[in-house]
Amino acid sequence: MMFINIASDSEKRSPEEQNASAETFLGMGYAAWAKGDESAAETAFRNALSYDSNSAEAMAALAELSMSGGRFDDAANLYAQAATRAPDRWAWQVGWAEAESASGRRAEAIALWRRLLEQRPDSAQARRGLAQDLATAGHIIEAIAECQEAIQLDPGDERTILTLATLLIAQDEPTAALERLQSLLRRPPPDGFNPRREEESARQAEAHRLAGQAWAILGETAKARQAWRQGASFDPEGRFFTKAFVEGVDDDKASDSPQPPTSSYVRALFDRYADRFDQDLTERLGYCAPDLLRQAVEPLYPGRTDLRILDIGCGSGLAGAAFRSLAKRLAGVDLAPRMIEKARTRNVYDDLAIGDLLFGLKALSPSFSLEDACSGWDIVVAADVLMYLGDLTETFRAIAAALTLNGRLAATVERTDQANGFVLQPSRRYAHSPEHVREALIAAGLMLEQIHECSSRREKGHPVPGLLILACKTEACKGERTNET
Repeated sequence: MMFINIASDSEKRSPEEQNASAETFLGMGYAAWAKGDESAAETAFRNALSYDSNSAEAMAALAELSMSGGRFDDAANLYAQAATRAPDRWAWQVGWAEAESASGRRAEAIALWRRLLEQRPDSAQARRGLAQDLATAGHIIEAIAECQEAIQLDPGDERTILTLATLLIAQDEPTAALERLQSLLRRPPPDGFNPRREEESARQAEAHRLAGQAWAILGETAKARQAWRQGASFDPEGRFFTKAFVEGVDDDKASDSPQPPTSSYVRALFDRYADRFDQDLTERLGYCAPDLLRQAVEPLYPGRTDLRILDIGCGSGLAGAAFRSLAKRLAGVDLAPRMIEKARTRNVYDDLAIGDLLFGLKALSPSFSLEDACSGWDIVVAADVLMYLGDLTETFRAIAAALTLNGRLAATVERTDQANGFVLQPSRRYAHSPEHVREALIAAGLMLEQIHECSSRREKGHPVPGLLILACKTEACKGERTNET
């Protein structure tokens, strides 16, 4: 790890002067921090370090400020220095692990959590942190075991109960998930919304959402509806259960109409499909989106093998295999833990994470290290994943933010002839019109380079109408349209 070095002229002062001045500035820093002036606090803590360059307390305070400001790499470096100088300070060791996790360095975070557990095997906090990083890294079985240990040590840890239930559902263990959720499901809904209990209500709503999902997997539709109705009662303002969702639950006829694909639905769908995914998709359905995208992109990067490529909705890694030879760094993200496990066995990705598209765009780094820092991804690949989203504008904006200058989006979508929009199909996948794709790209500040009709797979023996899209992030993206067919 590369530490932040803070200059010091402490050799010009006596030890007594150094200590007195450092303590003075530490006091000033804490006072400013208590008043909410983080900028003044940071200045004071840095001044403390200028007097005593070995002040672990100043380093830890700066690390905490860096964490709160979203400067996770700085926080990790500072916590590492503080914890190395004062290995007995448990909170700093924990902060170091949390900062590594927030920076996306899961292997380093996992190693730190394991080291902490060697010191305190009975730490629910460390078990919880390890479980979360193991889950994000796709080590689901280990994550479940650590969640169970954490709950054994701290039975009232509701966040970890929810995490464990989510992982059990992903492992196709809905009955076990329901058992774990019982302590949360028994509580009555609050009498009206109380802002002071907002976090508790959110956990209750999430518990009932997961219970409904588990019952749905078990084929118990009536019990799933009941759980979702109860969840909505913990969310009277509709922040977690939308009005449309609740009305759909209450309307028995709603089951005859396609429902928007939630992240939980997509996760459960592909987790249950993971073992036969490749064979069904490539042999029975003739899936070819990765090859179509590689063929479209390759002429734009002749002879290149140094690209930074992010595969969003990577599934089992078919697109990763298609793009590996172009990449210096290849990362993938997918909602489904079992899909990530399948992708890992291909040994083509440098980094894999479990999460939705927005999580992957924000959390996965295009750089190998701080020394290899760069401004963004050269290519973001979205092979047959955007059909689980309706309006693409916000997703395209997030992709634009993650791309480097002159970076490209390479994507496929299902196509509809409905003008200026998108439609939810009986398959619970969205089809998008060319007009909507163009308008969403313009709104996101991406220049459309190519859009043409294609078919990336068959359904019931017939080609599924689709669109292949290439769009570029340029200095003057004003939505120019070229090479449209």
